[in-house]
Amino acid sequence: KDGMCPDGLSCFGGLDCNIQDLIRADLEAEQEAAKENGEANEDNGDIDNEEDNPTIEEDIESNHFYCGLDWNVVASDCSSAQHCPSGTDDECELKGAICFGGTECDAAKGHGELFQYLGLPYEDARNRLFCASTWMEADSNCS
Repeated sequence: KDGMCPDGLSCFGGLDCNIQDLIRADLEAEQEAAKENGEANEDNGDIDNEEDNPTIEEDIESNHFYCGLDWNVVASDCSSAQHCPSGTDDECELKGAICFGGTECDAAKGHGELFQYLGLPYEDARNRLFCASTWMEADSNCS
């Protein structure tokens, strides 16, 4: 794990923060800044960018197909679940994941947007690995 960090830093896990929360906060800040600058919906990494996320019809069954290891895990964090629009397990990138139907997650509402950046379920321990000089530094900075 230490080989993944820059020289002089070590990799620490089991922290109270999750990289997905930091990415979500960064994306929201970027979107807000873009809106304030009149740049909304341009190619600026905006998760609402129509080129990145084609228009999805509302109220169709396939909008509620999402991958996960069990239905409750999928339902607990729709933002980081992978959408599987065809309803097949083959669409799921996470090893051992199943495409579940009938979830409360909804592609028409933008659920699953974090999966494209992370490719990991929210609960995955790798989301809690951070580089720092000490564990306390990693935990306090979450960077």
